[in-house]
This record gives sequence, structure tokens and C-alpha cells, in this order.
Amino acid sequence: MQNLRKPSLAEKKDLLERRQRLYVRIQNFEKKLSALDIMDHLDVADFIKVGPFENDEDEDDFSDDEEEVENAPEKAILLLPSNLTTQCQNQLDLGNLCKQEAALRIGQMNDALQQLKMTLGGKSLVMRKKV
Repeated sequence: MQNLRKPSLAEKKDLLERRQRLYVRIQNFEKKLSALDIMDHLDVADFIKVGPFENDEDEDDFSDDEEEVENAPEKAILLLPSNLTTQCQNQLDLGNLCKQEAALRIGQMNDALQQLKMTLGGKSLVMRKKV
């Protein structure tokens, strides 16, 4: 289900600022990564093919400019073990990094679920007080 509400100018400005901060963080990550010389050993075929889901209608991209949305930093593919093919992971001996990334992602999911639980609990409390 798509959100039919047009974003405000403040929301567009906030999104642009967040994208700029993300872009800077990605650039810094890539600079640190280039010092490891891993990219010299990789080819485009080493990356897992990812793309937008066919039925992904819940996009919250506020831009009317399709090129800007396609080049948005949140769509960038980072050089993380999970973005590399299994063959490439084994070739670069990234087994430990794969396990660390999986643990970090699980922690991130648990944090998101905890935040959702707290938010829903707060909303539930407000609804009970109103009734």
C-alpha cells in the first residue's frame, strides 16, 4: 500500500541531509577498505546480484527524480562478506568476518525488535488511558 501523502519541504530536506551523511560514511568506509587491497582481487561477478523487489511498493523515496532515487546512497552495495559470493568468501578466507557480520546483523535485528516492542507498548498504554 502506497502512502498518498506528499512529503513536506522539511521532510524532503531531512531526507537529503540524511542521504548526504550516509554518502560521507560510505566514502569513509571505502577509503578504509581500499587500504586493505581487497578490491584488487575482486571482480563484478564476485558480488551477489541484488536489486529492488518486484512488488516493493512501500518505497519511502520522496524524490520525483528517478535518477536521484536510483543513485541514492542507501541503494549502494557495500563490500561486506554477505554481498560476496560463497566462492569469493572462501577464496579470501572471510569465514570469521562472515560470522561476525551475522552476529552484528542479529544484534541489529534484536535492537530493532526491542524498539518496536517499546513503541507499541507506549502506544498501547496511551490507547488504554484514552478509553
